[in-house]
Amino acid sequence: MTGSPQPVPDSVPPLEYREVRASWIGTVVLLVALAAGVVSPNRLGIVTLAVSVVLLLLGMAAFAWSFVVAAGRSRTELLSVAGLYLLSEGAPPSVRRHLMGAEVVQVVSCLTAASIRPFTPVAFGILAPVYGLGVAGVWSARHGRFRPRTQN
Repeated sequence: MTGSPQPVPDSVPPLEYREVRASWIGTVVLLVALAAGVVSPNRLGIVTLAVSVVLLLLGMAAFAWSFVVAAGRSRTELLSVAGLYLLSEGAPPSVRRHLMGAEVVQVVSCLTAASIRPFTPVAFGILAPVYGLGVAGVWSARHGRFRPRTQN
C-alpha cells in the first residue's frame, strides 16, 4: 500500500488524550512563569529559569521515550520525523491543532519574553518549547497512524 496514511478518526475529543492535556498544562505553567519573570526579572527570573529547565528536561525525556516507541513501530510502518514530531501525517486535524497550537504559543511567548528581558534568567525560556515537541512525539508514537512498510 503506497497511498497516504489512514487518518486517525476524529471521534475522540482532543482533550481526552493525556498528551494534549499535558501540553496545554505545560504551556500555561510556562506562560505564568514567563509573565512573572518579565514583570520582575530580578526577583522572579529564577522561577522562569527553573520552569524552563524542568520543561526542557521533560521534553528531552519525552523525545527519548517517543523515539524508542517509534523505533519499534518502524519495523512495520513508515514513520518520518515530520510525521512523528510535527504531526504532518497520522494525526487528526483537531489533535494537530491542539498540540501544534500549544507549541506555537510556547515558541512565541518564549521569544517575546527573551526579547523583553534578554540578559536575565528569563531568556532561558527559549529552552522550554522542547517540551511541546516531545509531547507531540509521544502522542504520535502512541496514537499516530502511518503507512504500512512494504517489503521489496
